[in-house]
Amino acid sequence: MSWVRAAASVRGPGNEGDVFDEEADESLLVQREWRSQMQRRVKEGYRDGIDAGKAVALQQGFNQGYKEGAEVIINYGQLRGTLRREDSELNYGYELNGECFAFLVSPS
Repeated sequence: MSWVRAAASVRGPGNEGDVFDEEADESLLVQREWRSQMQRRVKEGYRDGIDAGKAVALQQGFNQGYKEGAEVIINYGQLRGTLRREDSELNYGYELNGECFAFLVSPS
């Protein structure tokens, strides 16, 4: 990025904010325009980099959260199934084996 430093270090005589200086030479105006364009490009690049970094961090966070959430839901489902089986055994006095389950879900 030496060109950015070089563009930023170009300074001309007189009032720097006066772009309508008729006594200024053409090369000074070109240098000012070059510096302005380079500063704008650096800012745009910085913003683009920030946006790209946010997108990557967001995707990584989503991936990690999805993985952890899936593990929790699987454990929850297994626990719920176990409790349901225990409830059936205690309250109805029989085990939910393949035949009973087929009887419970078959259309009558």
